[in-house]
Amino acid sequence: LRVSFLLQYFKRASLVAQIGRQLRGYNVEKEVLVHDDSCSEHEEWIEALNNTRYFLVHSGNLHEVRGYNRLTRMASNDLIVLLQDDDLPPPEPTFVAQAGSLFKQYPSLALIGGLTGQIQGGPATGRYGKQRARHVRQIPHTDSISGLPFMFVTWVNMGPFIMKRSIFLKVGSFREEFACRGDPGIGFDYEYGIRLWQRGYQVGLTIQGFRYHVGKTRAGGTRSSVAMKKRRDMLESRNSEYILQLYRGFYVNHAPEGANRSFNAKTMPLSKVCKAALLPTLANHRLATDKRRGFI
Repeated sequence: LRVSFLLQYFKRASLVAQIGRQLRGYNVEKEVLVHDDSCSEHEEWIEALNNTRYFLVHSGNLHEVRGYNRLTRMASNDLIVLLQDDDLPPPEPTFVAQAGSLFKQYPSLALIGGLTGQIQGGPATGRYGKQRARHVRQIPHTDSISGLPFMFVTWVNMGPFIMKRSIFLKVGSFREEFACRGDPGIGFDYEYGIRLWQRGYQVGLTIQGFRYHVGKTRAGGTRSSVAMKKRRDMLESRNSEYILQLYRGFYVNHAPEGANRSFNAKTMPLSKVCKAALLPTLANHRLATDKRRGFI
């Protein structure tokens, strides 16, 4: 199994050694690419990734959308894992092995998230995944080979993403117009999932064993000040509207009040839901049906 780990980094010095140690210990053929967007902790990263094939890319606060696009173009493997600097990888790369197996089982599968994902519209309406917050439901299906949780969703939240690099480049990478330099690309992860379904690909969700939002995440994040929070909210509102315009006729937000709190969305007949919700719902139905029949 050959994999490229791509990390977006900005001033989280306390986590450099821990992230490097975990990735360095993975017994897979790998490379690690770090987008050092703060131009800091250069020596610390060199020490943390010692004896590992790695690349450090220094930028001046380009932020994650451009950072991930740049690293993906540099990566040498088709299986890529996008990481965030406040998420600690698990001790063993079981999540990578499961993803590799899922990509073989489902040739149209192009993206697997490891935090949360959503379907909005129809009986499967809900927010699923890692139980780190309220209103998050457990994944109801499993991967027949590993026995681990797995389902199809319309989109997944960033951190981590496991993707096929070839498909990512084919469909056009992340949309850089979602954020100016230095701004968070709020919604870029949602948009990419919807785009994949529209282009005939699939999006999945697993539980990957990361420790999320470790350290002082509020100190340098998008909610670190009143001004930053206000900017973030503006970008979220603008980009959400942009997604609706991009995928008019394919995607509708049937649950604006929240996927796990929308009775109206959950009781919608499938004949009324948008394709962005219908396609993963049908894929999950086939997943459950084939498992009961012993086809997978």
